[in-house]
Amino acid sequence: MKRYIFLAACALIVGIHISITYFGVSYMNLWRNDNVQNYIGEHVWLTGRVVSPPQVTRTGFNITFVLDAETVDIRGDVRPASGRVSVLAPVADLNFGDVIVGFTELSAPTGPRFDGGFDHGERLRQQDIYTSAHMRRFEVVQYAGADFSLTAIGVQIRQSIVTAIDHNFSGIFERYYPNNEVAGVVKSIMVGDRSDITDTVRLDFSRAGIGHILAVSGMHVGILFAMISFLLVKFKVQKIWAHLIGILVLLLFMAVALYTPSVTRATIMMIIFLVSYFFQREPDQLTSLGIAAIIILIMNPYSVTSPSFLLSFSSVAGILLFYQPLNERLQNLSAGISRKSKLRIHKFFPESLAMSVATFLATVFWGAYFFNILTFGGFLTNLVAMPFVAFIMVGGFVVWAVSWIPILSTVVAYIVAIPVVFILEAANFIAGFQFIWFHIPTPGGGMFVLYLGLLVIVYVLLRKPKTKLTSG
Repeated sequence: MKRYIFLAACALIVGIHISITYFGVSYMNLWRNDNVQNYIGEHVWLTGRVVSPPQVTRTGFNITFVLDAETVDIRGDVRPASGRVSVLAPVADLNFGDVIVGFTELSAPTGPRFDGGFDHGERLRQQDIYTSAHMRRFEVVQYAGADFSLTAIGVQIRQSIVTAIDHNFSGIFERYYPNNEVAGVVKSIMVGDRSDITDTVRLDFSRAGIGHILAVSGMHVGILFAMISFLLVKFKVQKIWAHLIGILVLLLFMAVALYTPSVTRATIMMIIFLVSYFFQREPDQLTSLGIAAIIILIMNPYSVTSPSFLLSFSSVAGILLFYQPLNERLQNLSAGISRKSKLRIHKFFPESLAMSVATFLATVFWGAYFFNILTFGGFLTNLVAMPFVAFIMVGGFVVWAVSWIPILSTVVAYIVAIPVVFILEAANFIAGFQFIWFHIPTPGGGMFVLYLGLLVIVYVLLRKPKTKLTSG
């Protein structure tokens, strides 16, 4: 039974993806009435509440944010409106929760400018946004008041973390990283803020096979949960209270990460795990993953077109399906080599290699599909980078927690910056080996079917009974 829910989630993912990609099925307004779309093409005075942290664009002249529409005024005719609008506006002092009114022409989000180009409309649909606006002028009619909602608290914490990282990490090793790359990597790992990630760093990480660490995902949720669990155990918190605190922290971090599909999937999955203990039942990981995916797709079917969702779901599925048999074989091989050569191999290396291979098998197709790149660098870079990611994330939270003590926070920031520099240099070094990565055309449906067939064959072969290596 436990496999059927996971298989149903896989079938749902493939079915929705095919219906959107090949048949153009629209899932807009599946569960709610987003009537602001009815005014696309109209020049209106739009009133709404800012529901995302305003972000400065690369040009530095504009900001982007999401507006929750309240009313539209068409030549004096004020009508109630509902729905989320992606807004581009001149740089201004604007905060989450402010209510603004601005004059704009509502439009449908634009698609790719050329074949294979960036599809802005698809990116917005993944966030359940189907309308965009360019406000050349607006004014704040009501400033944000006290808001104790989960989203508001999460956004405030996110802004506090970003401010603390910018203040303590900016300028570190500036001679070698003049574009604030160190702070950019820390912010990206902690909360997914990639505003300071340069194109060079992004390309190096992608070619080196560790681009996933720059997007907050299930791995980061797992690190955070492990850190919270460690503290709760140290303070001897009762199990039921520890689970409740864990759930609250995970929900809060989901808001801090702005509800990205990968974090949402990981949070739902982890909560299912914790809730199951209340009923004295052993949680099944594949079932939890399947339920989490189904919930996300019910909430927004367009999540299935998101690289972060597909890469996150696939990587976790790959680890659950392939890691254990791979690790057993590699551990046996390692033990055999140690007996014959007297060379002691720590179990960490087979475990890390098994994790890298399992993740590669599950995500290689999506890397080619979304980024047109096939890289084998991750087998090496993940071995050295992944332990540092946990250190950087934990260290970043320590910097944030002690940011009110200037000297201490600066000292901790310099300590945390060392592994960041190591990862930056390792990614740049590995990306320089052009024989380990290849740019390839976007694979089609036939290639996907072949890829699934190969995964099934690998799974069957790994599950076959194996003979342990023996000495002599």
